[in-house]
Amino acid sequence: MCVCGCGNKTVTPLTPTDWKLIFNGKSVSLDPSIGNWGFPCESHYWITNNKIIWATKWTKEQIIEGRKHSKKEKEKYYRENLTNKLHTSTKSKTPWWKFSWLFKNRSKT
Repeated sequence: MCVCGCGNKTVTPLTPTDWKLIFNGKSVSLDPSIGNWGFPCESHYWITNNKIIWATKWTKEQIIEGRKHSKKEKEKYYRENLTNKLHTSTKSKTPWWKFSWLFKNRSKT
């Protein structure tokens, strides 16, 4: 739920490109800040060490730029990971058992 009290359900996906949950053994934090730009309240806050820390209200332009930045970062992350995955999957992967002949007992000469 939005911490402003408006009653809207806030979703913070925990993924490499969205929010991360930090637990220090005593308290939790979410990073980055939560900006509920799609809600009428447009609340903006941090959750740090179990506390709500209110952030400044963003202008429409800041919201647009923030969304663009987030989109670019996600695209970059997934493009790089896809490239890495494709690169490693195209390498020759010879199963170990094809080299088992190296380990067979051979008569000593």
